[in-house]
This record gives sequence, C-alpha cells and structure tokens, in this order.
Amino acid sequence: MSFKYRFILSFVILEVFFILLIVIFNFIAITDSSKKLIDEKIDSNISFLEKLLVIPLSIYDLATLDNITKNTAELKYINSIIIIDNENKIVSSEYKFKHKNIEEILKIKSNEDLLFEDEIYELRYKEFREDKIYIGAIYVIFDHSKNRIFLNETKNNNVILILIEILISTLLSFLIGNKLNEKLINLSEVAINIGKNKKIRIPYLELNDEIGILSKSLNQIHINLQN
Repeated sequence: MSFKYRFILSFVILEVFFILLIVIFNFIAITDSSKKLIDEKIDSNISFLEKLLVIPLSIYDLATLDNITKNTAELKYINSIIIIDNENKIVSSEYKFKHKNIEEILKIKSNEDLLFEDEIYELRYKEFREDKIYIGAIYVIFDHSKNRIFLNETKNNNVILILIEILISTLLSFLIGNKLNEKLINLSEVAINIGKNKKIRIPYLELNDEIGILSKSLNQIHINLQN
C-alpha cells in the first residue's frame, strides 16, 4: 500500500474513532437524561394520584374515583389505570392494555417493565394506607413507546451523521494525502537529480512545515555536493 493510501486510511480510522466516541457518549447522555425525566414524571404522577385517591378510596366515593380514573387515562403517556379496594376488588378502571388481561395484571404486586417487541411499557403498583391501615392500591401502566421511537430516531440520525462524517473525512484525507504525496514525489525526483548532479530547482523552500524542512535539507545537501 502506497504512502498516500496509508495516510488516507489512518486519517479516516482516526476520524471515525473520535466521531463514534462523541456520538456514543452523546447517545448515552440523551438516553440517561430521558430516563431520569420519565422516572421523575412517573413518580410525580403517582404521588399526585395518591393524594387525590386516599380520601375517596377510604370513604368509597365511587363517583370521584371514576372521575379521577377517567381524567388520568386521558393522558397520552398513560395506557391503563386500575384502582382496587382493601379486599383487592376493582372499584374503578380504564383498561386498554392489549398484551395482558386485567386478571394477569392484578396478580402483580410490584413495579415491572413490560416489553413487547418495539413497544415498551412500565407498570407502577402503589398501595394506599390511612393511619397505617391498608385501604387499597392503584395500578398504572405507562406507555414509553413514543420515547423509544424518539431514541430510535436519534440513533438513526446519529448513524447518518457518522456516514456523512466518514464520507467528508475520506474526501478531505484523499485531497490532503494526494497533495502531500505529490510534494513527496517531487522531492524524490529532486533527490534523484541531486545524485545525478543535474541542474535543479528545489521547491517548497518557503514552507515551514515538514515538507519545508525536507526541502531545506535537500538544498543543503545540494550545496555541499557542489562545494
């Protein structure tokens, strides 16, 4: 492999490494931030529902419970809600979860993640007590599918960004490598002509980079040979 292509390959590999590093850290930061915001939002909703439901549940105010259940279920990120009394009987519900029936959900007594292919849900279970006496509980199924879609779109956009960056890096490295290779070839020809004691004009003497240093060295060698 020639110097030009070794230079292009090294440049692209280094560029891709740093791009991947930046994109991965960025995606992890977005994912963590999104998860924290969702958790805070869910905790806030559960705490708010607890304050709303304790009194109606303790006095068995079914009309108020149904009203709270209906309004809560209208939120876009809430799929289903079930309220049970101290005998674990359903007193109010808005249920549209298609992956499990309501009896299966009622057997769960803890928070759980519910994953189904591209759909992701989170079940929150909260028991209510008044003066340390169990008066009932609530099941809320939160729909995280839109958040998953957002993260997938972010990931796809990052992949496209990486491909564009690789293309730009390859083009730039080709142009830079080609120009550098051309200068080295010219200096190689100069070195050959110096060895043949031909009349030459050494290029790039005005440069201060490595090519310029090499040109000045060849010029000094040429002067020494002439002397």
